[in-house]
Amino acid sequence: MDPHTAVAQYVASQHGDMTTVISGTAHHGKFCDNILPIIDPSGDISSLSVKDLISQASKVTIRPHMNTFLQSMVQKNVLHKDVVSADYNEIVDIVVNFAKKL
Repeated sequence: MDPHTAVAQYVASQHGDMTTVISGTAHHGKFCDNILPIIDPSGDISSLSVKDLISQASKVTIRPHMNTFLQSMVQKNVLHKDVVSADYNEIVDIVVNFAKKL
């Protein structure tokens, strides 16, 4: 379950015993690298940039429209290029060191 849907489930659980329908959805543009291979398994996206992924995803479907912020994001310069493993201590170190520079 994604975090947004989990929050919805938690809030619903706080309102007692009532029938509730929760629909977890996300815009396809936020998950291009996961969605495109499902839609077109023959396409190789491993070498595509984020800009190219967003562009390809925009061509896949006209509804919902590609988010304008996602489209404009890929036109901007990349400021942060650090790649951090999923290690809590390493993440904390990176964030603390970044904050010290502010």
